[in-house]
Amino acid sequence: MDTKLGHVQNFSMLQLRTIVLSLTLLGLFFFGCGMYYKMEGVATLAGVEKDLDMWLGKSKEEQIQEMGDPVMCMLWDEHGEFCHWMDAEDSTDGSFRPKRIFYYDNNSVVCGWTYTGQWADQTKNLCKR
Repeated sequence: MDTKLGHVQNFSMLQLRTIVLSLTLLGLFFFGCGMYYKMEGVATLAGVEKDLDMWLGKSKEEQIQEMGDPVMCMLWDEHGEFCHWMDAEDSTDGSFRPKRIFYYDNNSVVCGWTYTGQWADQTKNLCKR
C-alpha cells in the first residue's frame, strides 16, 4: 500500500513539475522575444547589426567623418587598434547609453565591431590574426 501511495505522489509531482516548467518556458519565450523588438526608441538587435556591418571594410577616416570623433582609441596588440563610440544622446539622467567599439586592421580598415546595449551584447570579428 505504501508503494502505491508513493507512486501516486511521484506522478503528481511529475505533473506539477511539467506544468511549472511549461509555464516558465512560455513566459521566458514571450519575455525574451519582446526584448529584441523595438522598445522605447531602442533599435532592434538585427537593425543594430545591419548598421554596424555597413562599416566593415571602410576606413577609420571615413567613419570619423560620418560618426564624429570617438570617445577613445587604443592600440590593439600588433593587429591595429580599436575605437569606442557612445550614442550621441545626452544621458544626464544616468540612463544606459549603448556603446559601439570598432576594430581596425593595420591599414585602418574596419574589420570587426562590438555592440553593448541595454538589451543585448554582440560581437562580429572578421579581423585576421
